[in-house]
Amino acid sequence: IQDPTKDVGTAHVAEASIVIGGDAQIGQVDDRSNVFGGGVAANGALASVGTTTIQIGTTEETSKPVVYGDIYAGGIAQDTQYQGSPSYYEKSTSRVGEATINLVSGELHGNVYANGVVNTPNESVTDKKSVSEVGKTTVNLFSADVFKGETIDGQGVKETALNFVADSYDMKDVAVSGFSTIGAESATVSNLSYDFGDKAVTVVTGGPVEFTSFEGDL
Repeated sequence: IQDPTKDVGTAHVAEASIVIGGDAQIGQVDDRSNVFGGGVAANGALASVGTTTIQIGTTEETSKPVVYGDIYAGGIAQDTQYQGSPSYYEKSTSRVGEATINLVSGELHGNVYANGVVNTPNESVTDKKSVSEVGKTTVNLFSADVFKGETIDGQGVKETALNFVADSYDMKDVAVSGFSTIGAESATVSNLSYDFGDKAVTVVTGGPVEFTSFEGDL
């Protein structure tokens, strides 16, 4: 339990690194397993990570991992909808200071999210008291062949960056949203469908970057 008047109920890790390489398989087509960069907080606790890195694949030729599930830069906050005394039971917090997601090799059959998640007893709950937060998230696509999902979402985090590192990317059928910056210094990006989401401005560098559609307040 997190008591703000005492140094209890808090778990902190300065640095975390998750590298999925070799021929590892995470999850299955019909039994998906998500990957989280942060910790799990419940019953009013605080779980924090200073910096976290999630990497799918390596530069080794034999590195061909397969992940069936989503990647979240943040962690999980359990919202039990507790109401009463003491009040600190009500809000659980999972916090990550800075996160980096690298897609290097292999296959990711899932989406990428710059934030974490808040779990509630049922989906109808709208007044969530708990929070899962990330200060800054960077997503690096080192290969055009790794991402097999539908969504790359930078929303819910104040500072987010999406970087295309390889030569050529066709983003057809992928929804990209909510990034502070999109970088393609040495890459060509085509068919990018973009939603500003919670970002008033998105700065695009490098390229060329071909946008097929925009959504948001322009």
